[in-house]
Amino acid sequence: MGVQLDARSDLYSLALVLVEGVAGKVPFSADTTIGMLTARTQRSLAAPDALGPLAPVVERAGRVDANERYPDAATMRAALADVGDALPPPAPLVLAGIPRPPTGSKNNPLTVKSRR
Repeated sequence: MGVQLDARSDLYSLALVLVEGVAGKVPFSADTTIGMLTARTQRSLAAPDALGPLAPVVERAGRVDANERYPDAATMRAALADVGDALPPPAPLVLAGIPRPPTGSKNNPLTVKSRR
């Protein structure tokens, strides 16, 4: 396409990986490599519903036009952090062999202090 690549192409790639990781399939899959590449240059990424509130962030990073993407990783990180701050904290992860501390315990070494 003759366009100079910059950090925004990395953000596009990250959006593809996030969608693949959640959906379990490669975005823009096609029968041929040319078909897949053509789709990537003509259609913006549609985030699956499973991404929930992260979908708008991923969709912006996955836009065809690089000028419509986040200008840099720091800006996308801030958008992701804003979404993360609005989400309820995750349930404690139960690990084999490690006793679960009582709910609300201040002695829980796995407690997240801040998301930023």
